[in-house]
Amino acid sequence: MSDYTILLIDYDPDSAARLCRPLQRAGYRVEIATDGLAGISRFHELTPDLTLIEAMIPKKHGFEVCLELKGTPHGQNTEVWILTSVYKGRKHRTQAHHHYKCDQYLEKPIAEEELMASVDGYFSERTRLAEVADNEGSVTSFDPERKRGVQNESETRHPMQIPASGEGPRIGGAQSATVPEMHVHANEIEPLRVETPVEPAISPVNRDLDEPKRGRVLLWIALALLVALGGVLLVTVVL
Repeated sequence: MSDYTILLIDYDPDSAARLCRPLQRAGYRVEIATDGLAGISRFHELTPDLTLIEAMIPKKHGFEVCLELKGTPHGQNTEVWILTSVYKGRKHRTQAHHHYKCDQYLEKPIAEEELMASVDGYFSERTRLAEVADNEGSVTSFDPERKRGVQNESETRHPMQIPASGEGPRIGGAQSATVPEMHVHANEIEPLRVETPVEPAISPVNRDLDEPKRGRVLLWIALALLVALGGVLLVTVVL
């Protein structure tokens, strides 16, 4: 822990003391600046591992100090946090993150446990990322130049030979399985037979089916004529 330096920019001695005590007990080296301009100067002198800025500080506002520090090469590689007891709420938090580029926004009063959990968590993650970066730089990591060298060595040991007609590719002098050529003659291809469907013959209308119907009609006509004739005869007799 003693290898890490924290810059605290805070004009209030009591507030600075409350923040310094738990950090120093944990083994961190804490440097204090009491205004915005002094904080910027100390930042360039110390190149701290973490910077804590009180928003309300004299000579230059804490938000502006944060934006200026984050615009430096060192500020881009280390975190800058804003602490405030005045600018509370999501609106100010959003502005601090997106416009003034702060990495974390802590509202006062801050419990010692919360402060230490945030600081220790930041440095633990930073250490883990550094270890990952070191491991990626080892020979087991992906190295395009190394991979290209391995490919060239493999090609030198087993050069690819252009095979003769009808032969498979040769790798390192060994011939792979050959693929036989297929010759198809035009007269061996049987043309596709297309059979024309035969339409079923339509049988003529069977006239025998109409005979019963015609017979019933004639019967009714005959009955009507008999009734009419009977009526005529009845009238004749009456007269």
